[in-house]
Amino acid sequence: MVTPVWVVRDGAGLASWTNRRTAKVKRIRRDVRVTVAPCTFRGQLLGEPVPGRAELMDAEGTARVERLLSRKYPIWGRLLVLVNHRRKDPSVLGIRIGLAT
Repeated sequence: MVTPVWVVRDGAGLASWTNRRTAKVKRIRRDVRVTVAPCTFRGQLLGEPVPGRAELMDAEGTARVERLLSRKYPIWGRLLVLVNHRRKDPSVLGIRIGLAT
């Protein structure tokens, strides 16, 4: 299933975020294997897919991803972080993506 996401470099891997209630989170909880590839915002592939492993992050990791995304995407990233923090129950969850071993 093609699911475009915003990503940032996080150490040796990548990181992203998503709403904790999405099917993406359910799939990662069931199977950590993922495939990542550069793509357009509509999901059109721009490069070769690479196998990886996804890990759902805790609150501290999610906060780090929010900071990294806000730096990389200064307008939209900051806006989305602000909207999420104004909610009574913040709904985002960080995802760490590393190379498959």
